[in-house]
Amino acid sequence: MRNKVKKKILVVSYTFPPTPGIGGRRWAKFSKVLVQKGWNVDVIAAKITRDSESVWMKDVLHFEKHISYINSGYPHHLTMEANNLIDKIAYRIELILVKLFSKGNYYDRSIFWKKKIKKAIADKIEQKDVKYIVATGAPFGYLSQIIDLKTRFPNVIFIADLRDPWSYNETSYGWSGLSIKRKKAELNKEEKVVAKFDKIITVSAEIAKGLREKHKNCKEIMVIENGYDLDDLPISIEENEKGEKDEIRFVFAGTFYPNAHKYLFDFISGIQSFNLLNLNKSFKFRFQFFGEVNSEFLEITKNIPEIEFKGRISLVDAHKKMNEANYALLFLTDDINYSISTKFCEYILHELPVIVFGKFGYTMQFVEENSLGWGCSGGKDMWLNVLLEIYNLNQSNQKKVISKDSISQLDIKYITEKLINNVLICGE
Repeated sequence: MRNKVKKKILVVSYTFPPTPGIGGRRWAKFSKVLVQKGWNVDVIAAKITRDSESVWMKDVLHFEKHISYINSGYPHHLTMEANNLIDKIAYRIELILVKLFSKGNYYDRSIFWKKKIKKAIADKIEQKDVKYIVATGAPFGYLSQIIDLKTRFPNVIFIADLRDPWSYNETSYGWSGLSIKRKKAELNKEEKVVAKFDKIITVSAEIAKGLREKHKNCKEIMVIENGYDLDDLPISIEENEKGEKDEIRFVFAGTFYPNAHKYLFDFISGIQSFNLLNLNKSFKFRFQFFGEVNSEFLEITKNIPEIEFKGRISLVDAHKKMNEANYALLFLTDDINYSISTKFCEYILHELPVIVFGKFGYTMQFVEENSLGWGCSGGKDMWLNVLLEIYNLNQSNQKKVISKDSISQLDIKYITEKLINNVLICGE
């Protein structure tokens, strides 16, 4: 049936290339593969001005004309870092105004988007004869509004893609600072989404479990993971010598979140404990960090010679550095250990064993069960044991070997096929 009928799908994603941000990657990837498979894909996203461009812009070039950008209406200063007094004053004023004119979570950047987005979606359905609508969140603000269109378009299948534990993660999204009244408003939005969308998908079994426990009327939830994309491997990368005999290179690429600093102290303590063993004076570990860190990270690591911070680099250069490394580092804050991260997918592309620091959760369990590396949830002693194992492998001319083929179920093409067969055309 797929070969005879061109399926038509509308993707609604607040963040989408060229706007930078991890929120745009998931459906940029899925949309690219859907287009390759002959689907007609249209996208509606928020129009946001940024100084930089999404690193996944190349994924949407072939259907760029099918992307519509709608002004979000969310105050500008609340979407940027306040670097001076004027920006800080503007931020506080805008936050006060948003609180006055909103219900629920005022950090939900879609709260002023809903009226414009409903009209835009209705127009697309009528103009393009759309069969499927996938709206991705959380947050639930705009999702809870657009599902009202189901009454007007009963034959359109509405699918909610829930990427984050928006309403039960006390450490993120400003949830802990909300009043009881605002939390209740958010929970009501979530309840409406879960009850009224035709289908629910999410990135992890943990989020699915949480939704089922909270909502008695929760229908079946399909887990559609994030995945790695072989197209992200630069063609120009050649096989590199991964360090000298007595040197092991570790790489971290991306944003180091402040909430992960507590694991950074264990990381440094493990390195210092290894050095005290004085096993081999000619041997050295090199830990290279690329991306974004704050001043506290720099202060914590400034006197550790094994740690090198190189700043932001392009995605192509980041892949080159991964290709030169022996192992990869993944530091997870306690609120983002529930799914496969983009960073993890990029490491796996280069078949790098991954060392995961954080609270034990889905990612660490996945790494350990699939023999993809090590989990370090037990402090500096556990990390020291990992360093000793890596050192002993090196001294005996061995290395930990992983293969992305062993987890081919995380190839974005495989996941998109799963999306098509188990969500989109399931039951037709």
